Amino acid sequence: MAQEDKFKREIDRIGLILTKLLDLLLGKGQFSNDEVAHFMQQCKTALNLDLDEFLKSDKEVGLDLLIKNHKFSNENLHNFGHILYDLAHKTEDENQQELLLKKALHIYEYLVTDSKGTLYLDVLFRIKELQ
Repeated sequence: MAQEDKFKREIDRIGLILTKLLDLLLGKGQFSNDEVAHFMQQCKTALNLDLDEFLKSDKEVGLDLLIKNHKFSNENLHNFGHILYDLAHKTEDENQQELLLKKALHIYEYLVTDSKGTLYLDVLFRIKELQ
């Protein structure tokens, strides 16, 4: 029982961090390369997630990193996918934008296949858009 509480607290903590990161994104227009670097540093500090390494990883490795190492729930993956998608649309760097959209698509595809009965209409729409 104590182990379950520990996992739930960790999942809740990740959810709060993702919400704060999403708030940072929604308050700005376009991001300069320095602002993207700052956002990536925030991911490293708050989530202990090297976003640059994550973006360059294979599809399966990246998902394993989030799910197994960082204990992301499907809800957290949903939010993180949206963060990557939004960040991609606000960055000036086309290469960075491509990596971010590719990772968002990987997360969205995983959510559709592992939905556990949850229908994500926004995810289905974005998958169609990104393909």
